[in-house]
Amino acid sequence: MNAIFKIQIYRDLTGWVFDDESRDLVKEPFVFGMPTIINHYVKDNKANIIFSVHPLPEFDCLLEHEKDEVGGAWYNDKKINKRGWLCSATKLYLGMNMPKKIYIKFEKVD
Repeated sequence: MNAIFKIQIYRDLTGWVFDDESRDLVKEPFVFGMPTIINHYVKDNKANIIFSVHPLPEFDCLLEHEKDEVGGAWYNDKKINKRGWLCSATKLYLGMNMPKKIYIKFEKVD
């Protein structure tokens, strides 16, 4: 399994979404607090998210697991004191269990 993943997110009428046709995900939304976290780090209408369960050099955000709920999990970004929920699609990238920590780097898209 890969250790580092990259997806491109973009603003849609419904908020932040991403596509990954290789995993049958189209306009997969970020919900329940995650848009607030993303808005803190991303000021444009699209960005790349590089993420891993292993520390990334110069990461922007560390999401720490709080509790599993409804197939996904709640995470806390202590840096900005915000929490958000990630759905079970996270498991398609990071394994069968929701990870304890997710390191994220946001990258501007030209």
